[in-house]
Amino acid sequence: YQNKKFSYITFYKRRIRRILPVLFFVITVSIPFAYLSLLPNSLINFTKSIIYSLGFSSNFYFYFSGQEYSAVESIFNPFLHTWSLSVEEQFYLIFPFFFVLVFFKFQKKLILTILIVLLISFILSVFQTEVNASKSFYFIHARFWELLSGSLVACFEYKNQFNKVSKKLTNFLVNLSFVVIICCFLFFDQSTKHPSYLTLFPIISCCIILLFA
Repeated sequence: YQNKKFSYITFYKRRIRRILPVLFFVITVSIPFAYLSLLPNSLINFTKSIIYSLGFSSNFYFYFSGQEYSAVESIFNPFLHTWSLSVEEQFYLIFPFFFVLVFFKFQKKLILTILIVLLISFILSVFQTEVNASKSFYFIHARFWELLSGSLVACFEYKNQFNKVSKKLTNFLVNLSFVVIICCFLFFDQSTKHPSYLTLFPIISCCIILLFA
């Protein structure tokens, strides 16, 4: 960005090389096991989930088909986890245009603009979780702030915002963040509302680790 150049093609090529080979490999390895172990109805749902995951829209498929991520029957849909991959790819489709527009038009207010959009998405996610938890879980508008947090970290690193923080403090923050994430693994369960205010704990912890580790 120092030369104010950005290539959408290069950006998407890098995303494709990082994601698609692994996805194709997992699909190829999973098909024989699914054919041998799943009942006909589950096999049909498995096939649909593959098709939608290849189109990076499996989050919509799982939501509209009424499949809860934490439900017991979810173990019969091994590609349920691709909902997050779909959200990530949808973010990649939206964010570059948003970032380039803000960067070149409002470069001095880049971090402030990202913070505002992040806050709006966070408020929407908290509200949506109260109204329709499944939609909040699967849809991009309620997850945008989580992914945008990583972009904010990149901006802080680009501008060297925290390069004067002492080593002792950064070590403490990183270790504390690891403890917080472990606690989230241990104490978050099916009754935990997510995304919600509680989601701030793992997200902020991840951001701190990315900044200082």
